[in-house]
Amino acid sequence: MTKIGYKFTEEHKSNLSKALKGFFKSPEHRKHISEAKMGAKNPMFGTKHTEEWKEKMKERHTGKNNPRFRGEKRKDFLGYVCVYKPEHPFAIKDKPRIYEHRLVMEQKLGRYLKPFPEERIHHINGIKDDNRPENLLLIFPHQPHCLTVACPKCDFTFAFGDKNA
Repeated sequence: MTKIGYKFTEEHKSNLSKALKGFFKSPEHRKHISEAKMGAKNPMFGTKHTEEWKEKMKERHTGKNNPRFRGEKRKDFLGYVCVYKPEHPFAIKDKPRIYEHRLVMEQKLGRYLKPFPEERIHHINGIKDDNRPENLLLIFPHQPHCLTVACPKCDFTFAFGDKNA
């Protein structure tokens, strides 16, 4: 980009036009190129991939093999760390990720956690990406005696369910 008030010399303009000669195609030439490969003139026109080829491509571009794969771990929009785990039973099918704090608690307990509303994980220090086992607290919100729960370390109080029940 040029600065305001700066003018190119005629010599510079002619050198620039020589350098770019043939780089930009005329509108007529661009139209001719696009028409040359349209419809039946295109060598791939009417061909379809076989089911075997589709499966092979699906395997090549799924998960870690996908060129857009950005790694095992990533933070979601809430600040929690998600981990790529397609083999986990509670991983979402189209995006096979699960929260890291749930995986850490599952390893600590030696079993799978129940889905989100039944068993929740609380970060004691309030830092959502601090997933050390000693910083995580398992909460059971649907137990009848457990309408309010206070975290023993940070005194954060959780209120669950209907208080009139």
